[in-house]
Amino acid sequence: MKLAFICESIRKFGGMEKITYDMYKVLSQRYEVEIFARKSCDADIKVNYFRTPDKPKTLAPIIYFLTTKKLAKDLRKRGYKIITFLRPVGDSDIYVTGEGSCRAVFFHLLKYYPFFKKLSLFSPYTFISEEIERYIIHNGLVGCVVANSVMAKNEIEKYFKPKYQVKIIRNWVDLKEYNPKLRRSIRKEWRERFGFGKDDFIMMFSAGTKLAREGFLWFVKALQYMKNYKINKNVKILIAGKRPFGYYKFVLRNLKNSPFEVLEVGPQDDLRPFFSVADLFVRPSIYNTFSTTCAESMSMGLPVLVSMFNGVSEVLEDGKNGFVVEKPYIPELFSLKMLKIISDYDIEAVGKMARETAEEEFSIERARDKLIKLLNHDGENL
Repeated sequence: MKLAFICESIRKFGGMEKITYDMYKVLSQRYEVEIFARKSCDADIKVNYFRTPDKPKTLAPIIYFLTTKKLAKDLRKRGYKIITFLRPVGDSDIYVTGEGSCRAVFFHLLKYYPFFKKLSLFSPYTFISEEIERYIIHNGLVGCVVANSVMAKNEIEKYFKPKYQVKIIRNWVDLKEYNPKLRRSIRKEWRERFGFGKDDFIMMFSAGTKLAREGFLWFVKALQYMKNYKINKNVKILIAGKRPFGYYKFVLRNLKNSPFEVLEVGPQDDLRPFFSVADLFVRPSIYNTFSTTCAESMSMGLPVLVSMFNGVSEVLEDGKNGFVVEKPYIPELFSLKMLKIISDYDIEAVGKMARETAEEEFSIERARDKLIKLLNHDGENL
């Protein structure tokens, strides 16, 4: 079987880019796989590039749709089965979505975004992309749609009304690369590098470029409330990813004046050393159908605290294999949740259960087998 991946880009680290890269690695062990990407990539694999413009931005989704449709047609003639990632392509076999519907994202963020961010949601680019995606899915121009959570599946079925059932395959992780043994082996070294003590309780936040969407302000406001509590551990904050800017930087500066020590490490490709340092990974997303970073954290035995707006919450049993905060937008409740986790839970035991969940839910080999079943039209019971 010959396979072709069509995607925006492919990278060793990141969100959907890494998802694509990891699946290429495991599928290419069995099949002939070709990568077709729009943007230049840092992956150590052969990539076939196609070019579509970024500007004018309103026309970019239309040009991408027409270009990739022609590409898919040519690949079909050459006998390829086609898997597309993040953005759908007409005449493909499987579309692996990055999230649910743009419309659902819009209404959710409009409700919870801070005021100064709401205006950024009114983008013609977003609505045009949504209409193209709806056209492709509703009219059956892809053989199967794969969502990464029940949350994403429900949104796709509600807004796009596909003529077939949407399948769920959660974002996968290479469990050999992300494992508790590695975390334990480098934990002491990296804690010493950062100047953290053996008994310090480290809460980690990372959000790439989407600080607002991943709940950075909610997290900071909750931490500010924690100043008023008596905490039985020395809590420190580790922030990885895009450095806060503008209003976010102002908020973080206020936090640095609190008793909490805050360490910013800036953008990072490989988060494994930082997972090894931390005791709790916090991702109180305003909207995220499934956080791959959370899945990677759990795979390394690092418990996660997520909001109910993050699809990862679907695989968590609060207090057993991770933690879920129901109302992260209320700082008092969020701070009390963190205080309870720090004070009352055996965090190592929760991390062990998190790894077990990762083995059941995020195995890349299991995801590979499910994709192959769908390609062979044998995925009815997925």
